[in-house]
Order: sequence, then structure tokens, then C-alpha cells
Amino acid sequence: MVHGRLLGQNLSVGGKVFEFDRPVNLIGHGKDCTIVVLDPSVSRMHTKITVDEDGRLRVEDLRSSNGSFLNDQRIESAYLKHGDRLRVGNVDFAVELSEEARRSVDADIGNAEGARGLMAWIVLASLVLGCLGIGTWYFFLRPDPMAPAWFASFDGDDGLSKRVELVVNSVKTTYIDDKLEEAEAFVKSQEFSKAASVYEGLTAVVPQNADVEEGIKAVTIELKAKKDYGDGIALLKKENYAKALKLFRGIPAKSAFFGRAENELKDLSSMKDEIKRVGMGYCKSGKNVECLNFLKQAQAIDPDDKELADQIEKMQK
Repeated sequence: MVHGRLLGQNLSVGGKVFEFDRPVNLIGHGKDCTIVVLDPSVSRMHTKITVDEDGRLRVEDLRSSNGSFLNDQRIESAYLKHGDRLRVGNVDFAVELSEEARRSVDADIGNAEGARGLMAWIVLASLVLGCLGIGTWYFFLRPDPMAPAWFASFDGDDGLSKRVELVVNSVKTTYIDDKLEEAEAFVKSQEFSKAASVYEGLTAVVPQNADVEEGIKAVTIELKAKKDYGDGIALLKKENYAKALKLFRGIPAKSAFFGRAENELKDLSSMKDEIKRVGMGYCKSGKNVECLNFLKQAQAIDPDDKELADQIEKMQK
């Protein structure tokens, strides 16, 4: 039974179709893999896609060097949906699920949304009942010695204001803490745009909160790093190594994308000799413009290569 398939989008898999007809499907450059992808960015056993008992497809990264990405988000494990974009190293696939697999995913999403909706109604009902209880208690029942000390100590109109203020502040603090936890969860899952939206919403409630300001700065750094990393990968595919190198080197060490950028820099370093070799080939065939272009890109990868620098200087005279 075919549970779904991957449609190759680029590089060596462009235009190819790979079907899932086994419970376990391995992707990598190893000969034992279900889907063999011959690309330097793909590990021997890179990614695993398994079919659950309920028909859902789970993708799992197998501690690969260059990572597995679902809709541009690096993942360790996640469920596939119809129309998702899966990237293995630098190799892109479009995901198509069978009708049965789609129904399983839709049912799972519906159950989750129903549970969230029920919880929202429970919370709302609890708040309404709590407010009614507090109002009834205050207006119809006088505080007695058994009442909380902070509540029983307020009398008259001023006492009512203080009680309301305490309740409002308590609700506000709980809301802020919940939102900060929500933003931190988005950061951990590298959903930085969602985290930014949460932090921006909090600025309207607490304009000068140190945690919120720190969170906004951190997310801003991550969003820029994510863009630079993505642009760098795109430049690599266009063989514009010098510009890609500059973007990767500019990603700060505290960013979640630093490790990935470092891996790309290591790969670029190993590519330098190959780029130089191609450039020298152009030189030998008399294509000096192409030769100089490749040599300069090799120099951008390794500025300390004196032999290369001398060759470029000689050509430019």
C-alpha cells in the first residue's frame, strides 16, 4: 500500500518521485536506504519516515550532519502533512500523502482543536464564576475572622478599590507569565516569527518589561540569522560562494543557526581546492575572465592562500 510520496524539487532528485510503501523508509546516500540521494550534503543514513498504526507519517532526523527541515524549520521529529516541504541537507522534496494518510492527519488536528476549544471554555467559565463569587461575597457577605488577612483588612470604598486592584494585578501577572512561557516555547521550536508576535503583543500590556525587551532582542537576532542562513544556502546553490561565506560568518555565536552556518563554512573550506582547480582549468584554456572569477571566490574562502593571491595579482596586472 502506498501511504504517500516525495516529489524531488532540485539537484539530483529534481523531477523524481519516491513512494512510501513500507512501514519504515530511510533516506540517505547509503546503498541500504529506501530512497538513495547522492548529494554531499546528505548523510549515509540521514532521515527516517515511518508509518504509524493510524496511518500518519512521521519524519525523524537520524543525527545527520546537515539536518532535516520541515517547511524551513529544523526538526528532530514531526508528523508530515500534505503539501509540506521537506529538506534533507540541501535537497528539497514536496510531500504528497495518500487519502487515508490525509484523513488520519485531519482527524488528529480536529481532536487537538476540539480539546483546545473545550479548555478555553472551561477557563472562561471559571473566570466568570470566580468574578461572580467575589462580587457576591463582598456585597452580601461581610468578611469574618476566617477570611484571608489581605482581603478582610480592607473596609469601605477604598477597601473595594484595593481588592479589585489586587485581583486585576494577579490576573495580569498570570497572563504575562503564560505569554512569556508561550514565547519561550516558540523560540525552542525555532518558530521565531510566532515568538515575535507574542512579545510584541506583550509590549502593549507591559511596555517596559525587561524580560519582554530581552526576548524581542533575542528573536530579532534569530530572525536575521535565519534570513542570512537561508540567503546563504540560496547563494550556494547559485555557486556564489563569496557572498554566501560573508553571510555565514556574520551569524552570531549565540544564534540557533550558528552551528549550521559553521558546518557550511567547513564544507566551503573543503570546496576551495575544487573551485581553485576549476579556475585554473579556465586559465589553461585561455578563459581568463572565468578563471579570475573562480580564483577570487576561492580566495574569499581562504584569504591566507598566498599562492592563490599571487596568481590573482599576476592576472590583474
